[in-house]
Amino acid sequence: MRTTARALAVLALAACSGRDAAPRPADSGASTTAAAKIGACWGRPLIGEGGVGTVRVSRTIADLARTCVTHDTAFSLGEGLAETAKVVRYDGHEIVAVITGSRTGVISRVIVSDSAFHTAAGVGIGSTVGDLRKAYGTVCPLGREERVGVRVRGLAGVSFGVRSSDPTPSDTAHVSEIWIYEPGLDAGARCGG
Repeated sequence: MRTTARALAVLALAACSGRDAAPRPADSGASTTAAAKIGACWGRPLIGEGGVGTVRVSRTIADLARTCVTHDTAFSLGEGLAETAKVVRYDGHEIVAVITGSRTGVISRVIVSDSAFHTAAGVGIGSTVGDLRKAYGTVCPLGREERVGVRVRGLAGVSFGVRSSDPTPSDTAHVSEIWIYEPGLDAGARCGG
C-alpha cells in the first residue's frame, strides 16, 4: 500500500511538473518555500494600472524578492541621470522595477520592453498607436523631451513610449516601451475626459 501511494505521488508530481521540459527549482531539490517563492512569477501577467502581476508601484523590492527572482541593473536616461532597478523574470521574460531615489527600495515605476506582456485589451510592445486607439478610444500625447509617449483612457498611470519624431505620433507609430507609474503623477490630467 505504501509503495502504491508513493508511486501515485511520483506520477502526480510528474504530471503537474510544468508546461516545458526545463527543470524548475522544485525539481532540483529546492525547498517548497523556494518553489512557492518563484511560483508567483510564472506565466505572463497583464499590464495594468499600478504594475504587472506582482511587480507593483509602491511595493518594496524586499517584498517583491519574497515572491520573484530578481537581479540588479542600472541604466542611464541619456541626461546623465543614473537609474537603479531590479530585473524581474516571468516565465523567461523580463520587466524592470525602477527604485531610483528610494532609500527603502520602493518601486517608483515599472518599465516593460518585452513583447510577451500585454494589457487586457491585447496591446503591448510592437502594437501601433492605431491599435491603442482601437482598444481604448482616445489617445493623448505626452510632452516628453527626448521620447514621445501617449496615454489612453482607462489605464491611469500607464504611458506608451512610441517610435516617432512627431510629438503627436501617427497611428502607424509603434509602441517600443511601456512605463507604469503611480496614477496621479501626471498632475491629474485625464485622457479623453
